[in-house]
Amino acid sequence: MFKVCPGKKPDWRRKTKRRKEKAKGLIVISIEDVVSSMFIRFASLCAFMCLPHIAIAAQSSCYELAETYYENKYCEIKQKSPRAALPAFGDFKKNAPRMQAMLLKRKAEAAGIDLQMPGAAKKNFSPKKSSSDTSVSVPVASSCELKQTLITCPDGQFVLTGNKRNSKISRTVLQSDNRLTLNNYNGDLNDREEIIAFLTVQYTRYLEKMLALGLGGVTMSFTKFHTLFWEIENRGADFSKRFETMYEYLKKDKSAIGVSERASSIAGITIDECARLTRNMFTCDNNTTNSIYLKQ
Repeated sequence: MFKVCPGKKPDWRRKTKRRKEKAKGLIVISIEDVVSSMFIRFASLCAFMCLPHIAIAAQSSCYELAETYYENKYCEIKQKSPRAALPAFGDFKKNAPRMQAMLLKRKAEAAGIDLQMPGAAKKNFSPKKSSSDTSVSVPVASSCELKQTLITCPDGQFVLTGNKRNSKISRTVLQSDNRLTLNNYNGDLNDREEIIAFLTVQYTRYLEKMLALGLGGVTMSFTKFHTLFWEIENRGADFSKRFETMYEYLKKDKSAIGVSERASSIAGITIDECARLTRNMFTCDNNTTNSIYLKQ
């Protein structure tokens, strides 16, 4: 027989309780492990499903920020090979052109993208600017008045426009047969006025085609357009082809992601920084940011 001491439980009860507590502990640990495992799997699934869309958005904004030949090539490489091991765009911009070319060389070769190296550039024909000439623009309509989101002229009003969702644009603009088709310049590269006239026509077409895509809120300024023309020209590259490639990537991105339709005016801008490109369109820029105003 068991000897039972006063105030104490028999040994078999103590052992049974320990087994129950141990069993409960095992159950708690098992549930925690399951929850942890489910969280890890969910996080992994989210990373797999969400990152491509984040990458697409980043690639779209890349072209908006690119100002030079190598910066545009950077965007093209990242668009074609999102996992290409390249520095962040902001860090890439800080490098000298020769270093940028070296960073892109092998990645461009792997992606099958043509890349002009610095030594292969043509003679720089870009006209020298005076110290006071910091921007490029076309004549403005001095009889008009700009008030943030509205330009008022004697013949009507022009309203600031932004991006448009795909449901508000023609379905055909996202198809392969919709092309930008800018022209290449075949005139005298030392004739500054002729080049400005040529680029004004090409820039107007660029803006109209961006508006057709519903991307009126993310267009490059005429100053940037002009700078990029000389970057491409001095590299001996094809101006028309370069922009065509960019436009094709923008179409693909636009068909896959949404856009914000909110339009914001450029702080502190005046009518002197605006140009009337057509009867129905004004463009205003502060050298970096661009805004489009369309006639009501």
